[in-house]
Amino acid sequence: MFKQILKQLWAQRRSNSWILLELIVVTAAIWWVIDPLYVIRCNQTIPQGFDCTDVYRITLGELPKKSPAYKAEESDSVNALANFNRIIDKIKQYPRVEASVVIRYYYPFSDSNRSSSYHNKSIEANACNMGYYSAGDYFQVFRYTSAADHSWQSLAKIKINAKDVFITKDFEKKMFGNKSALGKKLTDGDSTSVYTVVGVLDYVKLISSEQPQPIIISPEMKMNQTSSINEVKIFIRMKKGTAEKPFLEAFKKQMFSDLSIGNYYLSEINSYNKIKTDYEYSRGITNILRIKTGLCIFFLVNILLGVVGTFWLKCRARRDEIGLRMALGSTRKELHKFFITEGWLLTTLAFIIGIIINLQFVYLNGFYQSEQNNEAGIPWVNNAFLHFTAVSIIVYVLLLVTVLLATWLPVSAACKVSPVDVLRDE
Repeated sequence: MFKQILKQLWAQRRSNSWILLELIVVTAAIWWVIDPLYVIRCNQTIPQGFDCTDVYRITLGELPKKSPAYKAEESDSVNALANFNRIIDKIKQYPRVEASVVIRYYYPFSDSNRSSSYHNKSIEANACNMGYYSAGDYFQVFRYTSAADHSWQSLAKIKINAKDVFITKDFEKKMFGNKSALGKKLTDGDSTSVYTVVGVLDYVKLISSEQPQPIIISPEMKMNQTSSINEVKIFIRMKKGTAEKPFLEAFKKQMFSDLSIGNYYLSEINSYNKIKTDYEYSRGITNILRIKTGLCIFFLVNILLGVVGTFWLKCRARRDEIGLRMALGSTRKELHKFFITEGWLLTTLAFIIGIIINLQFVYLNGFYQSEQNNEAGIPWVNNAFLHFTAVSIIVYVLLLVTVLLATWLPVSAACKVSPVDVLRDE
């Protein structure tokens, strides 16, 4: 049967050449449509590097001086700090609060972030800065994991001194190669501050569709002033199983008055899921993902529909051949096998040619890449051979399924017609 199929393909080489050309173009087009989706979806499978389940952010407000409730005697630095500490104590005493920490400026999904350069002798690299006040339960709240044992508990037990820092595993590789960074020194961009690495974290990813990025966490020893209360955020971790909506309603109702101390008051409290959603939406990340996904699916569906139409018409035009074969004794199973094998051969040949063409484009232009793309990613994206192979397999499967479906349906319909009727029409 295989030789017969090859002879049939050659006999109809003129029409098959156009179909083959279409499949080659479709293979190349689908490959570039699938590649961005593949990278994005693979990146989304990379662990975040921290766990913000049951974590909430509390924001305090400060009464303006023109407010009737403003208390001038509570505005000096001593009373302000004392009032702030009283608020922290009240939050810790709230039922089901497991841990809390105060952070100034930068944290995962914060409205702003800062990246600085650091040096280790002649080696220089950038890292995203984060920090917290060491009096809090930072690692218990965010649950970054140690690169050594993949637990947050070991990080939480480390005693912190001034100028101690934590770095992520990818930053360790950039600065120290394959050597351990523990106890090593780093200097900042202006070489005025020297930091000691006391802990190495697993890879940390700050954007769901991106890959992990180098991060340095610099604890501040204590909070000594509260002049910028709007920049200070309080994070709490509730005990597992705390329902979000009832908790938020109860907390706002009870703590609105309890946290009104001095000139401070409860401004808002949000779950970390909302913080993440708002962050990615405000940065345009959500819209970019929607647009890319929507366009990819749109083009993919249209391309595959074109292939379906081509093979549908091809098989419908050969109803007389199907009737003749049935009249000569071919069974429906044999006819299905014959036409499906024919479609498979055309698809495979077009795929091989199309992939060779794509290989040239990849060599010249590279793959689709996210903004953060480093060794912290997964091999299926960062390894060129695995990346190309994976996308090519997806393209081949999609194309093959489409062609086989577009062949099976019209052949099945033609097989239901009596061969006598087909031959009479012929």
